[in-house]
Amino acid sequence: PADKIYRLTPTGSPNPTVAALTGSPGAGAVAIYGDRIVAGNIDGSFGYRLRFSDAANPNSWPAANFIDIGDNWHISGLAAQRQHLLITKQVGLYVLTGVPGVNPVLRKVSSAEGPLFPLAARIDTADRYWYQTLSDKFPSFFNGSLPTRFAHLEYATTTAGDGTTLPLTHGVTPFNTGHGGVIYAAASGDKAATFLNGAWTFH
Repeated sequence: PADKIYRLTPTGSPNPTVAALTGSPGAGAVAIYGDRIVAGNIDGSFGYRLRFSDAANPNSWPAANFIDIGDNWHISGLAAQRQHLLITKQVGLYVLTGVPGVNPVLRKVSSAEGPLFPLAARIDTADRYWYQTLSDKFPSFFNGSLPTRFAHLEYATTTAGDGTTLPLTHGVTPFNTGHGGVIYAAASGDKAATFLNGAWTFH
């Protein structure tokens, strides 16, 4: 996050290559939205500022390519969800539609808590954005319209940390299956909660 954004090219010859994107910021949250790369929680800048690359050019990051998102809370997650870009903050969920820099429309869709840091959230193949908030010990998800909290599925012994120390307090990983699903794993207590085929199980 204090450096810049890097791109992995898996088809490099003879081996995959990793290259820094020229002019890109160091960022705590990164996603691909349309033909642009978007970045939030920029190092040394406003935490609530969303920056984006030029169309189809990940090495072009003009200073004017930014959108300020809501209040002063930092951007804690980014995900392309259905036809919009989901922007989460520790407090508040926002949806960006349209093309950044051309016809963007930003809406705050919920005042609910979001994840504290990007690794505390993942999107599955059913476009559900799974996450855990700072104050919870259980899963939540956002379907593009409404957040849902599973308070009865407490699996962790501690609440989420800020993602700056290893091991992380917990991890969130989706299943890449046709129906989607997710695993929440706590770093302490060797506990996990899994949602697969419409059912929750504990491990």
